[in-house]
Amino acid sequence: MQGQPQAVRHRVGQGQAARDGQPQPLGAQHVDQPHLYPPPQIVPGVEQAVHGLTALVRQDAAASGADGRTWATAFPRVQDGIDAAMAMGRPCEVWVAEGRYHIFEHSQLDTVNLRSDVSVYGGFTGTETERQQRDPEQHAAILDGRQAGDPSRRVFHVIRATGVSAARIDGLVVEMGRADGLDVNLDDRGAGLFSYVSELTVANCRFEGNEAYLTGGAI
Repeated sequence: MQGQPQAVRHRVGQGQAARDGQPQPLGAQHVDQPHLYPPPQIVPGVEQAVHGLTALVRQDAAASGADGRTWATAFPRVQDGIDAAMAMGRPCEVWVAEGRYHIFEHSQLDTVNLRSDVSVYGGFTGTETERQQRDPEQHAAILDGRQAGDPSRRVFHVIRATGVSAARIDGLVVEMGRADGLDVNLDDRGAGLFSYVSELTVANCRFEGNEAYLTGGAI
């Protein structure tokens, strides 16, 4: 409803979404996507062979000397991993180790910007050499829309995809986005994931505690 925040707990993966703890078939009415062109493809998680090049991200990594090529020199920020992976070549992957990654750093406009031909995978401990060794259920990689020092401050969109193709997020927890901005900027929808004129795949992800004033608390 206009002017009232919508709190959505939404789990994606294994061919079903969940709302308020109740499994729902994909495509149910509660998945509000009228402003997504086209909507993201939501599919059951299917492992594929590691392809292209990989950048590594670890929440407790030091920024100094980080290059993303080994777990010891992993990036501390997810966005740094995405940008570095693109520079290595495409298609490419970003592996995100378990931990909580606070997306709000400077303002509500902070976000994780997806890029074309980049797949972001969570669920690693920080020792793996093969993607199939990860376990997102046991080792959650959480993208948290709140500011670390002040949880009352939250980003409009935890993840944003604008004009991208062949992107993927897989095995991530996306939480606490709050899309309460201006309608003219589309900052009142898509608190967990905002997708516009994009082609992307969402698999094995959980969306929790995201709120939107207009529509699409989760997506």
